[in-house]
Amino acid sequence: MKEMKTKILIFTFFCLSMLFVLANYKKLISNKFQVILHKDLVDGSYTFKNYQLSQIDMEFPSLSFNMIPIKTYIARYYLNQKRYEEALNAINIALEENPFSVYSFYFKARIYLDMGQQNEALNYLEKSYLLSNSTDYVAALYYTLLSENKNYKKLFSNYINVKNSLNKNIWFYYVSAINSVDTISYDSLILKINNRYNYLNEKDKLKN
Repeated sequence: MKEMKTKILIFTFFCLSMLFVLANYKKLISNKFQVILHKDLVDGSYTFKNYQLSQIDMEFPSLSFNMIPIKTYIARYYLNQKRYEEALNAINIALEENPFSVYSFYFKARIYLDMGQQNEALNYLEKSYLLSNSTDYVAALYYTLLSENKNYKKLFSNYINVKNSLNKNIWFYYVSAINSVDTISYDSLILKINNRYNYLNEKDKLKN
């Protein structure tokens, strides 16, 4: 009986060891792909061919080293090829895997924007913005779309998030957005915001 228990323990340990080795091997392979996918994102490039994308294991691990789901990176490729349905399927799964991914919500907005569906784009862009209103590429597109859609009330209500920011890009796109407003009732507020922006620029307080 004791010998049987020993064999069971040895077998269990062996199985766990094999699972551990396999998991680490899959992580190692995934990390190699992740480095290229992330570099593609930063550079705006597309290294992999379609057949290579199918070879990437997106199930384990499902999140990359920066917590962006791997399927979000794959969705970039689909969008670049105008494969909208596949891009949306990939990004929807990505958001299930990490519902707090600022970039994934932003990218879902970009898909809808490319499809010409501005209302849907604005909806997901707002979700991204609410998760992180200090992310400049999110804020820039959000303010621009609010202005283009003449959603001035929401545009000006977000000044509270901008006025204490020292991010040069956020200020630039926000001021560009409000300066496109053609409603007289906002003129005094636009002047006030522009004065604040000019002051911060003159004092060299804004940084990238």
